[in-house]
Formats: sequence, structure tokens, C-alpha cells
Amino acid sequence: MKFDSLWEETFSGPVTDIALAKKSGDMAVASIPDVDTGGKNLLTLISKAGKKIFQIPTPIPVKSLDIADDGSRVLINNYDGKLVAYDRTGAMLWTVDGGCRPWILNSTKKILCYHDDDPKPSYAYDAYDFDGKRVGRFPSKTDVLALKISEDERWFAIALAGGRVLVFGNP
Repeated sequence: MKFDSLWEETFSGPVTDIALAKKSGDMAVASIPDVDTGGKNLLTLISKAGKKIFQIPTPIPVKSLDIADDGSRVLINNYDGKLVAYDRTGAMLWTVDGGCRPWILNSTKKILCYHDDDPKPSYAYDAYDFDGKRVGRFPSKTDVLALKISEDERWFAIALAGGRVLVFGNP
């Protein structure tokens, strides 16, 4: 099977993460500057047609990100341990101390943020509403190795170091 290229975008340095919006087709892209030529850390939102919706510099490089299915929110986790939310215009909505990989739960307008490489874990994940208010967390002294969310977003599973897997419901 052959896939056709729809469009292409070139960034001035390496891309650190991308996320695709399932409904709108938008793509969020985080990039860092080329070490030889300099530049800025960038967060870019690109439409399904390949047009830049916004491109903004970020003071700290983006470690991981996610985008809402409708393209209305972009969540980033940066290397400064902050979880930052942006709207579709590139305006920053809120920032919290996070240090976790964000996953947007579109059906409930929640953010599940798991601590995937925390050297001294205290929590497996934190949950936030779309306004950045923490609405839940799960304590764990064990590293989280993976998190997977069901397609209908009604349940998710985390794998912990040592071979333990926990499954949670998302009401």
C-alpha cells in the first residue's frame, strides 16, 4: 500500500514531538533550534491543509505534547517541569507544575498527565480539568513505564516497574 504525501513543512532544527487532532486534522509540532545555527524553541500549530495557524517561541524546549481532537487546546510538558496549555490562537491559557506527559481526554475535557521518567516518583499520574485545576492523582513510589487509554476514553491502564499493571475507569 502506498500513501500519498499531502504536504511538507521544514523546521530550523530537530522536532521533539508531534500530535495530531483526530477531528480537525490539525498538527501540533514542537521543535528545538539547530545547535550550529541557533534559533528558538518553537511550538507550531498547522492546519490539515498545511497552513500555519500559529508558531510561537517557547522559552524552554518542549518535551512532550498533545492536542485536543478539535484542535482547540495544545498541552505541552517542557524541560522545566511545567505543564502549559495554549488555545488555538497560540495564547497561553495556564501553567502548572507538572513534569508529566499530557494526554487529553476529549470526551470529559480532562487532561491525564503521567510521570513517565520521574527519577523519584511520588505519583503515577495527575488529572486536570481544561482550566488547569488538578482534579485527581494516583500516588505511586514506582516508575510508570507506559500508559494507554482506550479508544472511547472510558478506561486507561498504567504499567509500573516491577511488572504491575493497573486499570482505571474514567467516569
